[in-house]
Amino acid sequence: MIVMFLVLFGFVGFAQEKLTYSDVVKTNGNTKELYNRALVWFGDAFKSSNNVIQTKILNDSNGVIIGKANIKYNSHVFSGSQKSSGYIDFSIKLMLKNGRYKYEITDFIHNPYDDSYGLGIITVGDEYLNRCTFGTPRSWYNKVLKDIKTQINNKMNFIINSLEDTMNKEIIPDNDNW
Repeated sequence: MIVMFLVLFGFVGFAQEKLTYSDVVKTNGNTKELYNRALVWFGDAFKSSNNVIQTKILNDSNGVIIGKANIKYNSHVFSGSQKSSGYIDFSIKLMLKNGRYKYEITDFIHNPYDDSYGLGIITVGDEYLNRCTFGTPRSWYNKVLKDIKTQINNKMNFIINSLEDTMNKEIIPDNDNW
């Protein structure tokens, strides 16, 4: 009985929180205006918003846009770096209401060109604990994880700033005579 408790407690202790960027931002505009600004942002921020946007919902009081995207990952870990280079997939969700919106960017998954060197879902923790490929030390994976998190953070700061800029701009009205 005590052994079972220790085994269960040990597994619970290793559960880690997913890396997530989230905030509620107050801005001007009603739900429909914010929804339209968000669609413009998706079009500007990603090569093809049609390939990114998975769900769009708009009603009188709120709107939701959910997408899946990726960023390119080029490893800066010198030893065997190309084995871990590839893409970082992620999910983005925008929830819109009169005068505010919430973004949630999460589910970061490392997808290298060489599948055997993938770290999988990126968590908040500082150490890679999931698995190690035969012959590859955990310290190498931890260096790759640190590099991935640095690149994710840099790219997400850029994406979030571009979102905030777009969500604060008025869209050109249809009656503009230009």
